[in-house]
Amino acid sequence: MSRSPRAWNDARVDDLRARLRLFVGLPLPDPARDALAVELRALRELDADVRWTRVDQLHVTLVFVGEVGPDLAVAIRGALRAMPWPAPLPLGLAGLGRFPARGPARVVWAGVAGPREALDATTALATSIAQVLEPLGIKREARPFHAHVTLGRVRGQRNLRALEAAVAHRSDAVAVTFPPIDRATLWSSERRPEGSHYAVVEEFALR
Repeated sequence: MSRSPRAWNDARVDDLRARLRLFVGLPLPDPARDALAVELRALRELDADVRWTRVDQLHVTLVFVGEVGPDLAVAIRGALRAMPWPAPLPLGLAGLGRFPARGPARVVWAGVAGPREALDATTALATSIAQVLEPLGIKREARPFHAHVTLGRVRGQRNLRALEAAVAHRSDAVAVTFPPIDRATLWSSERRPEGSHYAVVEEFALR
């Protein structure tokens, strides 16, 4: 499985006074990160105005929680600990794409692939997490869940057409399979001038 930062202990989270920006996702194994690193290098060469995701922070977001206080962060961890988790997910990567599909691109992503059962289980997991967190006041996303890995977020128009053309050309690229993902992660996200920085809050075994 992939390398990840050390999980925070209970005292660290309980003592925090600042608000936390949290999300739940699936970490990517190293073969997936390595393959996407190649794609990211090629896309960066286009010099488009994009905030690219660091390779060590690539992941599949299941539920974006948003900003919460320390007490709610502890409650979220408790709710996630108590919920049932599925078996490891045999997923892979397939192709590049962008949101929205028409009009100027705002997000560049890599697609998540795998057996239909695994894709359905991933969608069901995202739904289950959202349902568990809803009683805590965490609003559910209105948009349907679409498993993907965000590679970058567009900030401006510079070389945007060249980027969109490159993404369309690579729509069938990045065919990667890897060992089943065996954990989900609750991350915190800190906004910095150079981009978001993620820290592991807690990991949950898929078994």
